[in-house]
Amino acid sequence: MALIFKALWICLILQFAGCAIDLSIDTEWGLVKTNETGFYTEKWYRNPDIKESKMLGSSTSDYGAAAEKKRHQYIIKYFDNEGKEIPQKDLRKIKSSRKFWRSYLTREQYMESKKRNFERNLKNFVFSDDNMTEEELKNIRSDFSRTRVSWTRAEYIKNAQKSIKVDDWEDDPNQFYYIKDKDGEFIKKSHISVAHLSYIVVPIKQCFGNGWCEVYPSRREHQTTFYVKESALLDFEVK
Repeated sequence: MALIFKALWICLILQFAGCAIDLSIDTEWGLVKTNETGFYTEKWYRNPDIKESKMLGSSTSDYGAAAEKKRHQYIIKYFDNEGKEIPQKDLRKIKSSRKFWRSYLTREQYMESKKRNFERNLKNFVFSDDNMTEEELKNIRSDFSRTRVSWTRAEYIKNAQKSIKVDDWEDDPNQFYYIKDKDGEFIKKSHISVAHLSYIVVPIKQCFGNGWCEVYPSRREHQTTFYVKESALLDFEVK
C-alpha cells in the first residue's frame, strides 16, 4: 500500500511539473477495418450501440462483398491523404457498374482479347479429366507456365464460351476519373467501377458549374488533378 501511495504522489508531482503522461493519445480504439484507395482512406469502427458490431477477420464473411453487407453495423469515417477527416459535405457517391475497361484497348480489341485468353488457357490449363502418364504429370509439375485446375475440359469450354459473349466493356462516361490534356480537354484516366461494390465513395474538393468536379488529391499522383462528371454524383447518406 505504501508503494502505491508513493507512486501516486510522484504522479501528482509530475503533473504539477508539467510532465504528466498524456493518456488521451488517440489509439483509434474500435478500429476494425481500413481500406486504402487512391483518394482517401476508409476506416471502420465498432459501433457501441449495435451488438453485431464486432471485430472482423474471423471468417470469410468479413472480407470483400460479404463484408460490405455489414457496413450498417459500423461507424465509417473517411480521411484524406494527409490524415485529416473528410467533411461529410464533401463525400459523394458514384454508382459502380461492376464492368471493366482497359485504356489501351478499343471495345473490339477487348472482346478479341477475351477469345485469345480462352485459346491460351486451353493450352496452358491441366484439366481434372486430362489423361496423363506419371512422366507427363511430373513434367507439368515442374513447368510453371502450366496451371492445374479443378474443372473438366468440357466444363471450362462451356463456361468460358459464355463469358466470351458477355460485353463487359465499359463506355459509360460517368464511370471514369478524368484529367486534362495539354489543350485543356478532359480525357479518361482511370476506371471508377469495382467488381464487388454497388457504389464508390468519391471525395469532392469543388464543382465548377460547367458539369465537372475536382476530386481530392491522389496519393499516387499528387501533382495530377483528377475530375469526375457532376452528373455522375449521387448523395452520400450515412446509414
